[in-house]
Amino acid sequence: MRIIFGFLLIGLAAHVQSYDAVDRLQLLEDRFKLQESLSPIGHDFALDTRLTIGGEIFDLVDDINEIQTLADSQAGGNENQIQAKFTELTQTWSGREFVGRYTLDAGIPLFKFKAWGLKFTPELLRFQLGATAVVGINEEVISKEDVISFLPDGVPQALQDVILSLDFNNASDNQDLALFISQEIRAGNVQGVRGELNLNEYAGLVTISPELKNALTVGQKLPAAEIYAKVESKIGPQVAWEGKHFFGHAALYGLGRMDYQFNIAASNVENMTDALNIPQTIEEWNMAVDASVGYRNANYQVVASLNEVKLFNVQESENADLTYENPMMVKIQADARFKPYSFLNLNAYGGVHKREGYDFMDGVYVGASSGLHVWKERLGINLRTQLDQDHLTLTPNLKFWIMQIDGMYKVPIASERDGVENSPAYSINLRFFI
Repeated sequence: MRIIFGFLLIGLAAHVQSYDAVDRLQLLEDRFKLQESLSPIGHDFALDTRLTIGGEIFDLVDDINEIQTLADSQAGGNENQIQAKFTELTQTWSGREFVGRYTLDAGIPLFKFKAWGLKFTPELLRFQLGATAVVGINEEVISKEDVISFLPDGVPQALQDVILSLDFNNASDNQDLALFISQEIRAGNVQGVRGELNLNEYAGLVTISPELKNALTVGQKLPAAEIYAKVESKIGPQVAWEGKHFFGHAALYGLGRMDYQFNIAASNVENMTDALNIPQTIEEWNMAVDASVGYRNANYQVVASLNEVKLFNVQESENADLTYENPMMVKIQADARFKPYSFLNLNAYGGVHKREGYDFMDGVYVGASSGLHVWKERLGINLRTQLDQDHLTLTPNLKFWIMQIDGMYKVPIASERDGVENSPAYSINLRFFI
């Protein structure tokens, strides 16, 4: 598999705009979370699961598996046929983005009660687990700092200083980085080496290919894949309240997160598994709060909310290195709701969500929905459409008494973002409740 990704990335060519996988994940994930929030679980014992895929990731996997079979059948033999196949694939996947998200939610309600002229709807426990990953294939300028990032975490400062002082014009094509460093030290081309450098630990991890050499010496751009993945968990109680016109909710919960970011280029892909240091457990637990307040009358409502507001740190692993940090999200939404018949609901809405990492206009959205229902809304069908800067989102929903199922299809309306093509996204959601 490593040789396949190597050939794939060598031949990629993409747009030159800046791509940041962390910022991109923040925007995409918040848009997915918005869709999830438009179908609240409600006051039920509930189990909810959702899978979202963006980009033609299954086609990419099929193509890679096809070439892997070819590579396995020619182990140690002629690689020209494999190279030709990869050249064909790079023309297909140039400048593309792939995203995936999986969520699992569960709720345990408590009894409703009234006090101080308000009706309270508490939840004993609300559990949420979400995992999101994004891969952007783009063309980047490679620096000496990037060479350091190709190595495992924890590179000694002395070795980092040596790499930053190297003159890569002296390197031979396809020379191992560790051997090149040793050569330069023996030749006296590196000054101020502090202490012993254990280069054997880093042998075979990075190859100074002609493409990497040109990138470091004359600024040639190299194709690379930027990968960022995040897992988060939330667990804690919450309560919703409503009066005659005002309503809101508050949730206090433990928020656990772990994430990982890695850049892959042709020079490190063959040995990337040796350089990976993926966290195995949650890196950081914080106490956090969500809160909202809104106003409604017969046909209109507006609500503002703060989400994932960090209160204080509870626990942090010894080697925690959370790239995502803890930015909160602000959201405001207004709805106009009409019920011309007892079995028909109509709704138009618009709003904005904002988090550090993307622009204000990126979070602006408008939408509309219509629904038919019977048996006190135990059976029903609903269709929602929504528009933002990048996609038109279509979401059909079917409700069958103790379960509901909905799908989502995001149709791109803008050709590209941050140098990669806007891809369609698909989602399936299954929920059981009592």
